[in-house]
Amino acid sequence: MIRIATENPAWGHRRVQGELIAGGAGAVGNAAIQLAKRAGARVITTVSTDAKAKLAARAGADHIVTGYHRHDAAEEIRALAPAGVDRIIEVALTTNLQLDLGVMAPGATIVSVISVLAMLILG
Repeated sequence: MIRIATENPAWGHRRVQGELIAGGAGAVGNAAIQLAKRAGARVITTVSTDAKAKLAARAGADHIVTGYHRHDAAEEIRALAPAGVDRIIEVALTTNLQLDLGVMAPGATIVSVISVLAMLILG
């Protein structure tokens, strides 16, 4: 079951600063963007190229950070969500962990998605 909510009673109904979805052009990221937008979330996504940015934009992302491995990507995301993002949907946790930690709001949630192929490779 997938449940994406824009507010949670446990958080005191605070407004979500943003949801960061890694890899917004991929299958998982693209679907996550669409679900988050349907739930009313403000979506920031990361992509590696301008061509992939177009795919993420078509899915409905509000803000697209292209070239997220740049040294200033965290600054760009923080400018969009000064208090940090409340949720992160992550498809490459080991690669993006430092970026995620740099943009998380206190009490944020990270959902890490790993493929079956990656699980087989990692053992």
